[in-house]
Amino acid sequence: MAKKNNNTKIALIVIILIILFLVGYYAKQNFINEKTPEPMPIGETEYTLNNHNFILVDNLWYSLMKSLDNRLLIEIALHFGPKELLDYPVYGNISSFIPIENGYVSFDPLEPELGYIMLANGEFSLTLAKAYSAVQDKPLNLTTVCSRDDHKSCSIYPIINCTNTNNTVIFLKQVNETGIFVEDNCIIVQGKDEDLVKGIDRLMYSWFGILP
Repeated sequence: MAKKNNNTKIALIVIILIILFLVGYYAKQNFINEKTPEPMPIGETEYTLNNHNFILVDNLWYSLMKSLDNRLLIEIALHFGPKELLDYPVYGNISSFIPIENGYVSFDPLEPELGYIMLANGEFSLTLAKAYSAVQDKPLNLTTVCSRDDHKSCSIYPIINCTNTNNTVIFLKQVNETGIFVEDNCIIVQGKDEDLVKGIDRLMYSWFGILP
């Protein structure tokens, strides 16, 4: 009788161990399935356009570009990839302005949301200075200026706009109408908030030969 009880206990222990093993196994599988993210489609984080690779890292689109004389490769990082800018409106031939040895980035100090203007200016100036230095072996003479002097923030900037110089002027304009407009020696990049930054990136992709 004792032997029979022992066999029953052993059988119960074996059954319990099997159940625990199965529970643990399926719990582990469910944990792995829940914690392992699905791979992101290739087009959402990287793609190739016009023989250039673009990859999204920390909300910036990185790519390698050839310098204008094809001697060097430079890395650029912009807030928007070229696919996002295919339909950005351009009026005039913007490719004829590069390189600009003596140029200005001008803005109206009384416009709202100057933060987006400063962001667009910084992205433009730093990227173009890197590209120009790689090509010309000297820094780009690109100066930030104000379009008018009736504001205290312009006391440290020259007053230059599209009408009082023969040098190239990139005029950043915060308005609802989006687009890039070429007028004589002036390129007007305009848009509201992020659309203004998109315009600057669209301009540079043209200068790098990625977009027309």
